[in-house]
Amino acid sequence: MITEDAGLVLAIFVLAVGFIATLIGVANLFDSEPNPLIFIGGISALIIGGILVKFST
Repeated sequence: MITEDAGLVLAIFVLAVGFIATLIGVANLFDSEPNPLIFIGGISALIIGGILVKFST
């Protein structure tokens, strides 16, 4: 079982990765060959991180 502090650290890490992936995905959408999967993955990581924060606090 994950302790409460470790769960919160994991949630913040997932949120940070999701935020960075979303920024890269938005920049990639304006590329000559856009790949929307990076943007979708970033949004998914933000949602999962938000759920982890909700349940770890």
